[in-house]
Amino acid sequence: MPGAPDPTSIALELDEARAGLKHAGVQMHDRMRQLDELWAKAKPADRLLAVQRMVQSGALPKALNDEIEAKNELVRELLGRVRHDRKKSEANPTDHDLRHRVFLLELSCQRAEQERDELIDNNDLRGPLYFCGETFVRSDPFGPGETALKDLATRIQFLQTRVEELEKLDRRGVRFTAVQPDGRELTLIRMLPALTMSGEGASLRSEPPQSPSLDDFEADDPTISDKK
Repeated sequence: MPGAPDPTSIALELDEARAGLKHAGVQMHDRMRQLDELWAKAKPADRLLAVQRMVQSGALPKALNDEIEAKNELVRELLGRVRHDRKKSEANPTDHDLRHRVFLLELSCQRAEQERDELIDNNDLRGPLYFCGETFVRSDPFGPGETALKDLATRIQFLQTRVEELEKLDRRGVRFTAVQPDGRELTLIRMLPALTMSGEGASLRSEPPQSPSLDDFEADDPTISDKK
């Protein structure tokens, strides 16, 4: 039967899980900021489809879902009228009244979009919106090491759970320090794969972690290794 988990292995795996969680959190923050910029530049029809996908996901409370859907349908209706009248205006360039009507319709459509997006922001739904509709506002495919926002969120949830599990295990007596030339002791800071690998290559180790060499580091007082 396997013995009790090695405190050193637990401590090092916890450090790596925390580093992976921090790295994924930075990726999430950067991706959300990128999507905010892409959302502003996206075509109204693409934004319409992204909101529609969120509405169809069924993840929102019914009353809020119905309110967002109604505002999105108003945007759809106005977009259709704008396209129809714009074609007529292009076929009749001397009809100034028609051109003016198209202009007013475009303003109404922009106002309807703004009201819909304000409702989304007031309910803090940018996350669910991008989880469901990220592909509608991206013009470029995912690059090397990139993954969909919803998959990144799943990874963060997994790492958070793993950190919480490891923090409950016994890590007493695991601390390693290095003696500097001036005599001060420096707590060992490992270069973890999660901090050195790009993109989603960072993950929890699949092999047992290697303990630091005792030739380079000395065991310190019985304390917790993850002291920040």
